[in-house]
Amino acid sequence: MSRNGSFYVATCAQLYEVVDDISKMEFGEGLATLTPDRLSARTGQSLAVTAGFLKELMELMKTYAFATSGKRFLYPPVFSWKRKTRS
Repeated sequence: MSRNGSFYVATCAQLYEVVDDISKMEFGEGLATLTPDRLSARTGQSLAVTAGFLKELMELMKTYAFATSGKRFLYPPVFSWKRKTRS
């Protein structure tokens, strides 16, 4: 089944909202203010692992801003939304 980019953008935006709500319940703050130190202390993971996880969440945050604010510029541009959403 072929889907266009707007389907994947909307899916990423919904995923961000869910993860942000979970972050607010667990840490008392949203993803925008979550730090690797606080996340690693809670999960017991190494700082490098949590920093990589937060990097993926920050990319998701940029996609959410792209989807909700009407900004039509996403850098770096996404050429394959299907591959991006798999990660």
